[in-house]
Amino acid sequence: MYYYLYDSFLIEKKYQKLINEIETRVAELGISGRVIRLTLLKTAEEAVESILKREANPTVIVVGKEETFNQAISAIRNFKENNCVFGFIPVKFFSEIATILDLPMGVESCDVISQRRIIEVDLGQVNGFLFFSYFDLPTNKVFLKTENWKVFPVKCSKIRVSNLAFRWQKKSEEDYQKEMVSSPQDSLLEIITLKEKRDSFFGKKRHCLDSLFFFKHIWINSLKKDQELCLQLGKKTLKAPLEVSLASKKAKIIVGRDRLIE
Repeated sequence: MYYYLYDSFLIEKKYQKLINEIETRVAELGISGRVIRLTLLKTAEEAVESILKREANPTVIVVGKEETFNQAISAIRNFKENNCVFGFIPVKFFSEIATILDLPMGVESCDVISQRRIIEVDLGQVNGFLFFSYFDLPTNKVFLKTENWKVFPVKCSKIRVSNLAFRWQKKSEEDYQKEMVSSPQDSLLEIITLKEKRDSFFGKKRHCLDSLFFFKHIWINSLKKDQELCLQLGKKTLKAPLEVSLASKKAKIIVGRDRLIE
């Protein structure tokens, strides 16, 4: 059965026409399902947990922001058996995930959902909580270590721990390349350090790749003992030390034909 999770901001009247178009299109394609409207009191993670408690093989489609899509996928951590398939219809906001997975904005993604090209992808976990895409860290507050090496970020503007994301900021639409993407199918996570660079003397600053490290297990801690380090992961606030690793669970997601991953 299909479940459509509507992001909380879609309650605004200006989105009603788009919602009507999406509902009409999924009906034409024969993939209508139950609509669940998210609120501040009902998160995507809670909604998916409720679905998985009563159905073994659902298809969950998030309509809205990629942050909500990430939260929905994280719900599978509490279930030993996972045959849930996730889809995403991006609305309003630019989405790295949607660009990588070849998911058009709005109603056009309904056709991608109906074609059901499904791939299985890796997930990361932080202190036991799952993440699908990436999270950023303050460069002046952390050090990272594995059993074999340590990283003390110096002269970089951003640190990203990534499972699926662009490794650096694109300069133009033509810059899209598979080499830009952290692959969620290589059984590795990535640490990416970025530095700011101008395209010209008066050009706009953008983040460019500085260093790239691959890992399966890492610890992240505050650089100073008296300095608290917190990570906001979805709706959860996690305090350092942070243990980050490749999760044993994988997720099944619907993708487009021209995606930037295999």
